[in-house]
Amino acid sequence: MIFSVIKKIAFAGLFLSLLLSCDENRKKSNVIAAKQTILDTAQTAIIIEDTVVNTVVIDTIIKKADSIPLKTPVFAPKTDALALVAFAKTLLKTPYVYGGKDPQTGFDNAGFISYVFNHFGVVVPTSTASFSNVGRPIPLTEASAGDLILFSRSDSTKKVIGYIGITTTEKGMPIEFIYATSGKVKGVTISPLNSYYQKRLIAVRSLFK
Repeated sequence: MIFSVIKKIAFAGLFLSLLLSCDENRKKSNVIAAKQTILDTAQTAIIIEDTVVNTVVIDTIIKKADSIPLKTPVFAPKTDALALVAFAKTLLKTPYVYGGKDPQTGFDNAGFISYVFNHFGVVVPTSTASFSNVGRPIPLTEASAGDLILFSRSDSTKKVIGYIGITTTEKGMPIEFIYATSGKVKGVTISPLNSYYQKRLIAVRSLFK
């Protein structure tokens, strides 16, 4: 009988030991699962962060690309050149304002040119230096109403564009052009292509094919 009791106690101890062992294994499994969850969360965070960084980088690249002058020439094949010149003339005597792009406050040189062309849905650069690839180059003898005439600020040997005008006369006529000047007039005016401007002439470019 004593032996039977001892045997039962031994079995009970073994069973308790097994229970404790299972509980310990369960705890270890829970710890492992928790660690795996933490790792998965960390990996997800890294992926999200990497996606955000890449998006910011791509967005920055696009914004930088937008600030670079287009290499593709700009044309205005459907624009009526005479209508464009007529509209430009309605802006005569608008005051010159550095950086100006609005007839209510004033224009600078490039601001005036871009305002006139934008009115007809033609997007052109907003800085004079970027007009070297606008339209196509044509001989001075071919210049007609609506063409762009490009000048340097000193002489034509220096190929840096200083200011731009829009020709107002038809082909074969003595050339005149309208532009915004910071000179004596200090505003939008029309000037003839005299010897003063001929010395500074860089090119004539046409947006009309």
